[in-house]
Amino acid sequence: MNPFELELEIYRSGEFFMMVVVPLLISLVFSFLIGLERQNIGKSAGISAHILIGMATATIGIVQLFMYQAQGADSSADNQRLIAQVLPGVGFIGAGVIMKGGKPSSD
Repeated sequence: MNPFELELEIYRSGEFFMMVVVPLLISLVFSFLIGLERQNIGKSAGISAHILIGMATATIGIVQLFMYQAQGADSSADNQRLIAQVLPGVGFIGAGVIMKGGKPSSD
């Protein structure tokens, strides 16, 4: 069974909502709340940045789950590399936020 057939099977069985929609909604809500809190205290990387990072991370996690199932749910499968790249990606975004903030000016 190829990955496309697996996704169609999940969509038809009704598991699509629990495997895709619910994790994305949870990620959206928590990312929004964290971004709102940061924006309200005046920190950089507010709502939009946190929602973008949260939704992208959830999407990568869902894709990794589908890859795991497509490879027969074998624990020796080499599909963990995809989700492992989230941490360096978030680190680069954090570095960009720090660089964007720059040094405070003393006028």
